[in-house]
Amino acid sequence: MPKIYIHAGLPKTGSSFLQNSFELLEKGSHFKNITYPFIQDHESFYDIHSGNASDIGQYLSPNLHPIFLKNQLYSKVDSLLEQVLDKNKTVVFSSEYFSTVPKDRAIIFKDYLEKKGYEVELIVVIRPLKELLFSAYMQNIKRDGSTLHFVDWIDNIAKRLPAFYIDNIMSYKVPVNVIKYNKVSLFEELLTLVGEDKNLHKISKKAIVNRSLTRNELNLLLNINSIFNNSHLTTKISDKLLKELPNKLPTKMTIEESLAFEKSIAKTIPPFDSYNDPTEKKIIDFFMLDSDHPNSLLAKNENENDKSIDQETLKLTLNVIKDHIQINSTPNFKGGTSELSSNHDSLHNICRPYVEKFRGISLQLKKHHLQLALDIMNFAQLGRPNGPVINKEIAQYKKLLNKSKNLTSDIEGTKSILKQHLEFFIQLSILLKESHIKEYKLIKNILKMIKE
Repeated sequence: MPKIYIHAGLPKTGSSFLQNSFELLEKGSHFKNITYPFIQDHESFYDIHSGNASDIGQYLSPNLHPIFLKNQLYSKVDSLLEQVLDKNKTVVFSSEYFSTVPKDRAIIFKDYLEKKGYEVELIVVIRPLKELLFSAYMQNIKRDGSTLHFVDWIDNIAKRLPAFYIDNIMSYKVPVNVIKYNKVSLFEELLTLVGEDKNLHKISKKAIVNRSLTRNELNLLLNINSIFNNSHLTTKISDKLLKELPNKLPTKMTIEESLAFEKSIAKTIPPFDSYNDPTEKKIIDFFMLDSDHPNSLLAKNENENDKSIDQETLKLTLNVIKDHIQINSTPNFKGGTSELSSNHDSLHNICRPYVEKFRGISLQLKKHHLQLALDIMNFAQLGRPNGPVINKEIAQYKKLLNKSKNLTSDIEGTKSILKQHLEFFIQLSILLKESHIKEYKLIKNILKMIKE
């Protein structure tokens, strides 16, 4: 019986690098024993995306999809498995969203994979909680517009997050392979686990895909979040800094931050000593590895946590802010995200998980309905404002539309494509309905076209 490994993260354990590496090796036909099927080819190895099974993982997440239909899940699984050419090979599905799935949905997903003839196992990479939560905190600043300092942020998170992950991991009721996070050897270990030659890691690119912040970047983004209250802007700035300055060393915890962590983790609910299952205990052991070395993340001197802002960081940041202000102060701007809602903060957060989905639908529509293809690609740009390929495609669409004023549309071909994504548009309309009227009306028109 062939096997499917479900790689579920955890978040902040090198998932983006692992997913990009698997895709790179799959595209190069380097695998002998496994396959990493994917539907959407990604723009660059250095882009951050959510794995080959992100569409499945997102659909299983109650926060993203409160309405859950088994047939829609089955369709998404079937679409990805259709990319598997050798049915005897081991399959790898990857998405951090799998670590957010509650028991009822996890069992439905697992049962369907078994019905398709696969033996199912889970893979989770566990990082010491001190590192994981500090990295998650910086991600919260980069992506979600947080204005909280770590000592104010950590308390409630530390109480609930470990149990949330442990419960979700165990909910699949399958064997769980627990790997200790080690950024140097992680990909080698994962290749060995799934039955591939560990030396294939040498083919992958040596790159940090989503580094954490330096102390001056952290403080700068906190101030920007406080002033602008716009996570869309902060995401653009952090993406720019990470892309242009990839080799900067992340900040270490201060003594105050470390003490706040130790105090908060002692309040974890339920207490760690209440877990008895061997897998749960192994996860907790890896979570707490750093507790024996509480100073391992502390800055050794003031220079390591220097709060001054270097000129290069400041210049890149000011350029992004300048562009942001110019775009949003132009009333009749005819391109990009300003054609959509001015409420960029929540709209960006809605669109970000579905960037590849939007882009895929847009490319399907390009030959059938160019204006609608552009409208949908604009959603992709909202989720990934600095994506070079997305921005290039939008420019090409506009150029074609300007050249062809009388361009006709293939309505039947358009409806056929849209019907394939009916459930996605229904879910999107629910997310947009309350706060994004303009975008909601566009999606409602799409749903109306599908039903006509």
